Amino acid sequence: MTKKYILLLLTLLTVRHYTEAQTDSTATPPQYRLTTKTTWASAGHHHTYDEYLSGLLYQGAQIGLGFDEQRYYSATHRKFSKYDGAALHVASDLSPAQNYRMLSLYARGFYGAHYHTTPIGRLKLMPGAYSNLDLGLKYLAHNSNNPVNVIANTNLWLSLKSSYTFKIKKEPIQISDHFSIAAVGIMFSPKYTQLYYDISAIDNFEGNFVLTSFGNRLQFRNEFSVNFPIGRLATINLGMVAERLRYDVNKLEGRNLEMSVKIGVVHNIYSFKGEERIPAEFINVMQ
Repeated sequence: MTKKYILLLLTLLTVRHYTEAQTDSTATPPQYRLTTKTTWASAGHHHTYDEYLSGLLYQGAQIGLGFDEQRYYSATHRKFSKYDGAALHVASDLSPAQNYRMLSLYARGFYGAHYHTTPIGRLKLMPGAYSNLDLGLKYLAHNSNNPVNVIANTNLWLSLKSSYTFKIKKEPIQISDHFSIAAVGIMFSPKYTQLYYDISAIDNFEGNFVLTSFGNRLQFRNEFSVNFPIGRLATINLGMVAERLRYDVNKLEGRNLEMSVKIGVVHNIYSFKGEERIPAEFINVMQ
């Protein structure tokens, strides 16, 4: 009788050990929140009208360099993702008679978030918002009194991203569109006939930082892009960008239009920081 109990106990322990081993082997592996980063360059048409510097419309070309990143806030709750990046833009424009040149340089940083929905199949819609900070200047050499106008503004943008993924010969292709419009913000602008010397000499910025919205400043941006792999070499991002700005602030009007072709490389990145343990399947040159 004792032998039967011992045999039954050994059988139960064997079954339990086998079940636990099967459970461990089929357990869901840890999920890592990868950052999808696109590093890009752009070039295209640019025109600008700045009443403070000139009463003429200047037209030319612009180039840009930048990156943008997207990442889920949580590995388990895939509804919200962060969106951030930075860019540097340089433009050179000529007057209608092509005898004067206006140079523009500005940097932009932005940060925001989007909510992910999948209304139909592989179509994703991502409403959200983000804020920006633009800093730079415009330079017109033949203006002796006012050769420079500062670019400085921050805005809250309403944003809608959409994407659709399909396959061609087993290769994933993603088509995306991103429309955003500046809803409210603050813009630096000198007053009509006011010199920058007057602002700096008496340290008086009253009225130079103006609250803006659709009534006095309209700015919107749209980017259409396609992501496609080139074998195992890279994933390429190819797109077109259009950005339009019109404002009437401190009795000064301005217009700006950028239309560019953009090409970039897409990477999926995970960074381990501080005391985070690196899994065994990840290797690096410092180990």
